[in-house]
Amino acid sequence: MARQETGHYEFYKRLHEQLPESPEIQPSGADPFDYKKHQLLEDRIFNRLDVVRKTPKIQTLGDALVFMIDIEMDVVDYFENARKLVNLQGQAMMGKIINEEKSHVKQLLDFRQHYKTTALR
Repeated sequence: MARQETGHYEFYKRLHEQLPESPEIQPSGADPFDYKKHQLLEDRIFNRLDVVRKTPKIQTLGDALVFMIDIEMDVVDYFENARKLVNLQGQAMMGKIINEEKSHVKQLLDFRQHYKTTALR
């Protein structure tokens, strides 16, 4: 999975190259709450200080998996919410990103199920 995360740079770079030169006007039907939710999720995911604070609590494989699953679920929520805020041109791209992030959650859940007999919570 670490190699996949490293490989995401290329994936997101290709998606970025598909973006139009100038974005369309934001969707008029976007709910103002979704913009606030977007900011909260962004802070929760990208606030490195918070991530560093949680890291010492990881003692077991189970702790690491729970931590990683929580992060990946937040990332899925982030992009699903962001999808509401992008124009129609960006919908297909957002769908690709969301599917990629969901595949990470599935991998982690499968891994957790496989190793459930070890010292998990």
